[in-house]
Amino acid sequence: MAQSFLGRWAMIVVLAVVAGGIHSWLRPIVKSIDPNKLTPTIVNGATPTGTTPAPSTPNDTSPAGTTPSPTPGTHENPGTNDSGPRALGLEITSADAKILFDRGVPFLDARRHDEFDLGHVPQAVVMPPDEFPSRAAEVMVYSPGPVVIYCDGGQCDASHNLAKLMQSVGFTQIHIMTDGLPGWKNAGFPTESK
Repeated sequence: MAQSFLGRWAMIVVLAVVAGGIHSWLRPIVKSIDPNKLTPTIVNGATPTGTTPAPSTPNDTSPAGTTPSPTPGTHENPGTNDSGPRALGLEITSADAKILFDRGVPFLDARRHDEFDLGHVPQAVVMPPDEFPSRAAEVMVYSPGPVVIYCDGGQCDASHNLAKLMQSVGFTQIHIMTDGLPGWKNAGFPTESK
């Protein structure tokens, strides 16, 4: 009887290892965002916090290679009055996010539903990273981007985790508002709650 019991447990362990291996092969773990697979969003001019950006033109969002772009994850001339085109990389400020908000770029809130209900960027979609696999179809209409992702800023990793998952399904214009909702609120930008 003891051998039968051990044999069953051994079979369960083997099946679990095989199932895990198949799952990992079909859905590889995304460890980090690949900066080589990101396309910057080109905006005309810089807007200091709290001011209204210039109207956008059809050429504001262009593919990589049309304008010299900074290293992904950086942005040029933040908060200046330069009116020339500049590229927004992976990590952006709330002032840069406001430029994209005013253009109608979708915002994804990577926080939990209860936090989202207390306050969020208007028209943002709540998408905690752990829900992305089952709800990816809801945001695929925005692919390849641009999209802005945010959480609580600072040490909050939820927005980076969501960005990794989104890149794994084909998003290339991903922007993370690094100062999160607190930075957005502190800049006096609009919020809403449920």
